[in-house]
Formats: sequence, structure tokens, C-alpha cells
Amino acid sequence: MNFLRHFLIFSCVVIAFATLGHFLPKALSVDPGSLTIGAKPESTKVKTVIFTSKLFEDSLAKSLPTLKRTKLPKNPNEIWTVGKGVALPVYLLRAQKNIRSMGGQVVRMEELNTPQPSAHLTWRDSLGSTTTIELRTGEEFLEGNSTLAVGFSLDSSISIAELNALNGLSKPFSLFVRPLDNMHTLLSDIGKLKNVETVAWVGMEPHRYPWVNPGPNSILIHHNEKEIAKIIDEVSRRIPGAVGVASRMGQRAVEHKPLLQALLRATGERHWWFLDLTQSRFSKSSEVCGELKVPCRMSHIMANGADSQKFLTQALSLAGKSGSGIAILPLSEENVAAYQALLPVAEAQGTIIVKLSSLMNQSE
Repeated sequence: MNFLRHFLIFSCVVIAFATLGHFLPKALSVDPGSLTIGAKPESTKVKTVIFTSKLFEDSLAKSLPTLKRTKLPKNPNEIWTVGKGVALPVYLLRAQKNIRSMGGQVVRMEELNTPQPSAHLTWRDSLGSTTTIELRTGEEFLEGNSTLAVGFSLDSSISIAELNALNGLSKPFSLFVRPLDNMHTLLSDIGKLKNVETVAWVGMEPHRYPWVNPGPNSILIHHNEKEIAKIIDEVSRRIPGAVGVASRMGQRAVEHKPLLQALLRATGERHWWFLDLTQSRFSKSSEVCGELKVPCRMSHIMANGADSQKFLTQALSLAGKSGSGIAILPLSEENVAAYQALLPVAEAQGTIIVKLSSLMNQSE
């Protein structure tokens, strides 16, 4: 009997608690990962920029940049006119980069087979809206659409006439200087120049070594990392104002990855960039520079006894098509005059003449 009474009392208690649990407000369940200690909840909010479709388009047009935007009655797509002198693929790549940076997605890019260079560009913005425009190259050059850096290579000395010609230039230029012995007079002459920056023109092992000798203080395949660092120390001592290193000869050297790694570690400590002038199809420069985060370019434009005016015109044309260019000529009065004559042509094309360092530190 007592057992039955205890059982009934226990059952009533359980039913009572179950009823209370059903009708009373439920307790909050706390996720440990959601707890914030010592800060108000507002401080944990992340501000997100939402681009409306119009803001998205305006930002994209500014990034190209466009000369004008027009809407024709029989054309369903808005026409964006861009400056002459830069190839359409360059504009499309700029657009792709900007679209992705705003959280959008490129749906389609297609060059059109029309007399006037044109392309269709379709994207989906961050809100999911899809837009198609027609990109057209106009008849006007847009200032600042492209950049060109010009340099002069020299062996051991600068004549008074060359000094005067260089000081007559109104735009910047670079001097490619070899780290030779007895450089006091040469460095003194360079110190008299304005608008100049100095590049260490370092010999590196060519394919035909030892029959072709790259000269003193050169970097060779058999050098280890310590020896290469010592050479760069010597180069830095001989050319104290250098801002970067350019290869002289060096076809075999730039194809040797361990050598480049040792070289770029040594130059990177001095915040020097590296310019590969070898034109080797098997160069490892871009690969190693990317791994070590060192500013680096490969230049395919270097005058070698060619007509300087024609050469500079080609370099300017390439800069207009690709967005940037580098032109290097042997130092002479004639070549300095050819550079001076190029300046108004570059200005008319909208190409800005910059220091080589400015161009090297841009993303290629």
C-alpha cells in the first residue's frame, strides 16, 4: 500500500514539472562560440559595402577609364568609349579585376569583328543583376593610359657632350652602369645629372661562357649563395646610389633557379628590383621573383645598333598597346636627341614618361 502511494506521488510530481516546462518560457540556449567577453555586441558587427547596380557601373567605368558613355536607340547595350593607344584586352582585364574586387562576376568577354575595335562585356554585380555593355576604342588618346621608362647603358665614362645632352632632358631617365674598377670619376659625373636614377648593370653567365666573358664582378653558375651575396655587396659599394639590378648577358644564369634565388635574396635585402634583359624563353625570373616577392620584369626592347628613332617609336607603340614599356639604348648624343624628340609624340599619345623604378614597382 505504501509502495502504491509513493508511486502515485512520484507520478504526480513528474506530471507537474512536465506541465510547467511546457507552459513556462523556454530558457535561451547559449552557443559558446557566440559569447563576447568585454565588448558590446555592436563592436563585433562587420560593415559590408553594398554596391547598387548604378554604383557598380560607375566604379567600373572610372577604373577603365572611359571617355564617354552613350545609349543608341537601336542598340540595347550602352556603349562605353575608351581611349586610343591601349589594346582592348588590356581594358577587359582591368574591368575583370575591378568587377571581382566589388564582389561581382564576369559572365562573358568577347572581342567583336568590327571595323572599329569593340568588345562585349557582360557581368553580374554583387546584387545579382546582369549587365552587358559594348566597349569601343575612340579616336582620342587618354592621358596616363600608358607609361614608358627610358634608360641609357654605358661602359666606363660619360663625355662632356653627353653630360650636357642628358642635363638638357626634361623627363626622367635611367643610367645602366657596370660595377667596374676606378669608378670615382664616373660616379662624380653621374652626380652632376638631374632627373636620373642609377641601375647596377651586373654581368651574368651567358650561354657561350667562357668564350664570352661578362666581365668583372659577374655572377656565374658555379657561385654559391655566399659568393653571390659577396658580389652584390661589392656592387653596392661600387654603385652606392643604385635602385635596382639589370642583367648583362646572363642567358644561362637566368635559366638556373638556385642562382636566381640566391641573387634575389641578396638584392631583396637592399630593396632592389630585378630587370631581366636576356630575352631568354627559358628564364626563371618571373617564377623566382613571384616566390620571393621581389619586383621583377622581363624587357624585350633593347636597342642594339638599330636606328634609335625607329626603336623608340616601337617602344612607345608597345607601351600604348600593353599599358607600359621599357626602352634602353646605348648612351650617345644621338640617342639622347632621339629621346628628346620622342617626348612630344608620347605626350600626344597620352603616354607618361616615368622613372624605371616607378614602373618596376607597379603590378605587371
